[in-house]
Amino acid sequence: MAKELDIPTFYFYTSGVAALAIFLYFLKIGEQTTKSFNDLTETVLEFPGLKSPLNAPHMPEPMLDRDYLAYWDMVYFCSYLPKSNGIIANTFEELEPPAVLKAIAGGLCVPDAPTPPIYYIGPLIVEEKVGDSTEAEDCLSWLDQQPSRSVAFLCFGSRGAFSGAQLKEIADGWRRVDRVTGAASGCVEEGISGQNSVLEAVIVGVPMVAWSLMHSSI
Repeated sequence: MAKELDIPTFYFYTSGVAALAIFLYFLKIGEQTTKSFNDLTETVLEFPGLKSPLNAPHMPEPMLDRDYLAYWDMVYFCSYLPKSNGIIANTFEELEPPAVLKAIAGGLCVPDAPTPPIYYIGPLIVEEKVGDSTEAEDCLSWLDQQPSRSVAFLCFGSRGAFSGAQLKEIADGWRRVDRVTGAASGCVEEGISGQNSVLEAVIVGVPMVAWSLMHSSI
């Protein structure tokens, strides 16, 4: 409809450029098989700019099963993404792998059509939350009372989940590190290395230990 009305179309993209390369190249990869990626357990996929191949079942979840509507939603999205007037990416070039930036800029991810211009405008983050939260205020008040750099914050995102046993193992590991080497005091945050977490850490200068957990961490 936007094209029919001669209205420029831009996508605001909020993940890293490695995932963007996968989205731009997704249709080309999809042409190579009629099977669902989650069934191709012995298949590795090559993407322009990515140093390591990706096991087919490790593709982003909505892309795994052709029998689900989410897969075809991704096909629709990925077919129109390169046809846009531009992609506005919430990142900055110094943060991203040079090989991926070069592959996208060189048109390798959209081999059969022009690649739209990519505008890197990040990092953009929300600086203030709207509304009050007594629970959050209590947490921050407690944090203010602790010695500087003595607290390790484990954040796995709103969708990240671990079993109770694994959470206990993580906590025990941090407890041992703090007791034996004191290393925990030098690492303020452990996170899933999702794009939002990385940008927030960059802005405030917080060191991180990255634990890739989902597709935005690619």
